[in-house]
Amino acid sequence: MNLDKIALLAEIIGSVAVVASLAYLAVQVRQNTRAARSATYQSVVSKSLEILAPMYSEDGIAELWLRATDSDADLSPVEQTRFHFLMLAMFRHFDNLHYQHMHGAIESEQWQGYAQLLDGYLSASRVAA
Repeated sequence: MNLDKIALLAEIIGSVAVVASLAYLAVQVRQNTRAARSATYQSVVSKSLEILAPMYSEDGIAELWLRATDSDADLSPVEQTRFHFLMLAMFRHFDNLHYQHMHGAIESEQWQGYAQLLDGYLSASRVAA
């Protein structure tokens, strides 16, 4: 073999190695994206449960929610404040969900479910006011 053939063979081997490296990196990026989306979704579910937990575990919160979403109910200043902060926590959560969706961390199908839930909350007269 002369030097030209050896150089050509080395160039072919180098090209194959580069293509193999790029394929490996593509697989790794895809797996990392899936893992990141999975972690984001787990975080979203955990935060949702954290926000919802008082609704089923604390006596007054569910009652406050029912009274506050009834447009005819009168709320005391303390109840208005509690409802305000409850809604603030929920809307911050939805804001985070929307941000994650806009940046590709939450799939459109997942976001649509949360968006419908948000629409339901916004339709409550006291929330919309």
